[in-house]
Amino acid sequence: MKKIIAGILTVSAFVLLAGVLSVSKSYAENNGQNGEHGNSEQRGFGDSFNDKHEDHDKQKKEAHSLGSTLEVHIGDDGKVLVRGAKVTSVSGTTVNATTTWGSVVMNWAITTDGNTEFVRRFGGASGVSEISVNDFVSFSGMILTTTASPITVQAKVLKNWSVQRAHATFNGSVTSINADAKSFVLQTEERGTITVQTTADTKIVKEDATALFTDIAVGTKITAGGLYDNALKILTADGVKIHKGDAIRTTLEGKVKTAPASTTAPTTFVITANNTDYTVNVGVDTSVLNNLWLKSTLANITIDSKIRVYGTVNSNNTVDATVVRSTF
Repeated sequence: MKKIIAGILTVSAFVLLAGVLSVSKSYAENNGQNGEHGNSEQRGFGDSFNDKHEDHDKQKKEAHSLGSTLEVHIGDDGKVLVRGAKVTSVSGTTVNATTTWGSVVMNWAITTDGNTEFVRRFGGASGVSEISVNDFVSFSGMILTTTASPITVQAKVLKNWSVQRAHATFNGSVTSINADAKSFVLQTEERGTITVQTTADTKIVKEDATALFTDIAVGTKITAGGLYDNALKILTADGVKIHKGDAIRTTLEGKVKTAPASTTAPTTFVITANNTDYTVNVGVDTSVLNNLWLKSTLANITIDSKIRVYGTVNSNNTVDATVVRSTF
């Protein structure tokens, strides 16, 4: 009897499944008889629907290409988080921007003040002066209920994804010089070929003495630091150091002989490595790490502690440090 019942259930299930597939096929054929355009019109969308979604996709793709997403969050406490907004205008300390989804366009007025933290894409302090029309920004803050439209937010943090500048230091050899523009091309290990642009405020030194732009020659080994534009591969230099002779970049391992003169960069300290004393120059861009490769502070570098220093070793036994890591 059990076998007979099981057989009946199996046949019934097969018949039911065949019926569902038949109905599904018929529905698809009826709704697809006019092709893709017919489907859009039957559902009441038409070309305008596709055009509006293209607008959304364009903004989304542009935001994604810069590393941002396109999203809006508003909490019941009035806190706002918006990512991937496109700047339409800048008026004083107010940035106007939009986020677009199909036919839905949300207009934002982002008010900033002295308490607003401005950030570039790759980190580092920024400002409203760096924000331009068509830039993509993310911001967080409190919604202001006194204005209905546009949606007004008092920004706590505003990040500009379109500003691809960050402080950096590069080592390399000069391959060409533009004397009129006061710039030169540097072949680096980190980023290949970059352009170093000097200004009237750029400090140029040769060893420990003040130097001039004319002291830079093709083939010269250089350490240059400043604001680096990742998109344009241009470093606007705060400082340029010309190395004499065959300055080399290497890792020194030893013990701290004298502690850092200050707990904040720039500063110096002395290490003993291979029975030689080296004065380590720590710049604002030098990475200071602990034995676990986590960010540390200069206050943790003490006399007799074990340490590794990676940087450019000069002929006068000074080291322009890129990384300083405690190994105790």
